[in-house]
Amino acid sequence: MSHTKGKWKYDSGIVYSDGGIQPHICNMTDFFNPEVTGANGKLIAAAPDLLEAAIEINNLIIDNGKFCNTIWHLKLKEAIKKATT
Repeated sequence: MSHTKGKWKYDSGIVYSDGGIQPHICNMTDFFNPEVTGANGKLIAAAPDLLEAAIEINNLIIDNGKFCNTIWHLKLKEAIKKATT
């Protein structure tokens, strides 16, 4: 499973990619609750960066071996799985 490449950005209710073939990711417009719309849009726009960081940290943990199977490492692995399967 792969996502739209490029950095994702949020602006005026729309999440879009500045490097993908399909720039429009999703429309987040909720006219009744603009604060929640903005928060959700920013979180979605950060998703590729968060996933990349999670994978890098997970690989460091595996390479180090010291923190494998701790509760937060298991949560990290589950979040990566949720985002990629």
